[in-house]
Amino acid sequence: MANLPSFIGKGLGSKMLGLAIQRLKKYRKVSKIVAVVKKGNIASQRCFLKNKFLKRKFNTKIHKTLNQCDAEKNPYFELSD
Repeated sequence: MANLPSFIGKGLGSKMLGLAIQRLKKYRKVSKIVAVVKKGNIASQRCFLKNKFLKRKFNTKIHKTLNQCDAEKNPYFELSD
């Protein structure tokens, strides 16, 4: 529903991501969140940046489970306490 034309550009994705982060930190005691976003999905990348994620260089030595994403050269974002 949030991707319907009438909802695009309203900042709803960023707000929903922010709420999800709050819930993860409160109920799951998460200290680090990692996200891989398709390189062409600029709107999603902006949502993560608005929510204080940092764009990081993908490191295959550290992030072994995300090797497929690295092969596709998708941006990698990280949020830490």
